[in-house]
Amino acid sequence: MILPHLATELLLQIISYLSPSDPFSSPEDYDGPPPLKSLSQTSHQFYSLCFPFLYSHLRLRLSPETTSHQLSSLSTFLTLTQLRAENLSLHLAPRWNYKSHGLDVKKFLWSQQVRVLSLHASRVIGSDGTGVREKCARWPYQLQHLQELRLVTVDGDHDLKMLLLRSCPIVSLVVDDGRFEGISSRDMPSLGLLGTKPSMFPCLTKLNYAGNWVPPERMMEVLSWIKQLPKLRELEFSLISQEKDLRLKRKEIWFQPTEKGLRFRRVITGYIYVARVVDQMEGLKVVRTTDGMNPWDDEAVGSGEACRPPGNYTLVKRGEYWRNEEED
Repeated sequence: MILPHLATELLLQIISYLSPSDPFSSPEDYDGPPPLKSLSQTSHQFYSLCFPFLYSHLRLRLSPETTSHQLSSLSTFLTLTQLRAENLSLHLAPRWNYKSHGLDVKKFLWSQQVRVLSLHASRVIGSDGTGVREKCARWPYQLQHLQELRLVTVDGDHDLKMLLLRSCPIVSLVVDDGRFEGISSRDMPSLGLLGTKPSMFPCLTKLNYAGNWVPPERMMEVLSWIKQLPKLRELEFSLISQEKDLRLKRKEIWFQPTEKGLRFRRVITGYIYVARVVDQMEGLKVVRTTDGMNPWDDEAVGSGEACRPPGNYTLVKRGEYWRNEEED
């Protein structure tokens, strides 16, 4: 085996490539052991080299069985080994906070000086996802090092308020709002982010919102919240995020609508709302859509005059629009 005979600097470079490149680590299990963990188990040499990288990205599952002792033990271990989990992914199981240890979770995030935080929850149709509400307004631990936040189907607002109050210094926010096909308006889950005040995010400059077959009424709620963000400069969105290969002809949308054609007409309404709102946001500089079928592209879907792109923006490349600079 050649690897053990390489210089330490080269080995560290190889190890850094095996470390997760995505700043948001996923709580989902791999098909097998993560590559970095597998390498660390091959010899004492590789274990010592991989050790700091193994704990730079942590994935934790919080459930009703999680105890404060488990969190404090993990924090003590990381402190004694002089390690810090700057990238952390938390999977919030239903009723994870049944024992009211939200303060312990926030203290752990604070002690690790977490820079990148990813919160994942399982959406339960017919429930707003709200768990135990703790009085958190005066909790002392502020996440002043947090720079990037990702929310995946985090419904209800109690979890976010517990972990983020009173001010959240993130500059980048990614929101995955999940799938909406088959969900009636009566069972529509409440997006946890909308239960917070936009003023909680005074440094937020980039926001990415994505969902699959997002209803126009949901998009309007999201836009009403977004337009109150004081420093937002870039908005990226996708309303059919999981339909990368979607292909619809004009007649399927307007004349002989199929099931997906009818859904897409509602997506067109969502795009109309986006164009209307971003034109009013003077501080916003870039609007980007990652949908393959972009209703602002008349040639692609024949959406007509009713769905024009934002009037104050210029198309720079496919799906990306920059605000026109005002002339003196």
